[in-house]
Amino acid sequence: MSFVEVKISGLDQIQKRLEELRGPKARAAMRKSLADGSDIVLAEMQREAPRDTGFLDEHFNRKISTKDGGTSGTAFIGPQGKIKYPKRGVGAGRTISVASVARFAEFGTSKQAANPFMSRSFATSKESVLQKIISTLKSALGM
Repeated sequence: MSFVEVKISGLDQIQKRLEELRGPKARAAMRKSLADGSDIVLAEMQREAPRDTGFLDEHFNRKISTKDGGTSGTAFIGPQGKIKYPKRGVGAGRTISVASVARFAEFGTSKQAANPFMSRSFATSKESVLQKIISTLKSALGM
């Protein structure tokens, strides 16, 4: 899978407040803001996912982690790696993971063209995600 890293700058007041609160309150604010922002990308990714069987778009999730006492955080959004497509047909062979199907769709194979639905989802929603993260952080921090 590909990763997109976004560094937000120019929010010195928010960062200062997070550092003052360092600990459970800062972590809660960071987790809430990343959850709210990642909901936007997750919904867009589900909307953009190829609809061969409908199984793929139902099996995306997100994982949120915070570091440095809640002053920074990460949201990983993508296919559920351990979920396998159900076997189909009589005498169906091996199963394939949702993550593999998403990767094949995103980057293409020798038999199918790339459909970068995950990259497209982030690109079309990044501005609204940023605004949502900022507004949620400000609200959670009482700013």
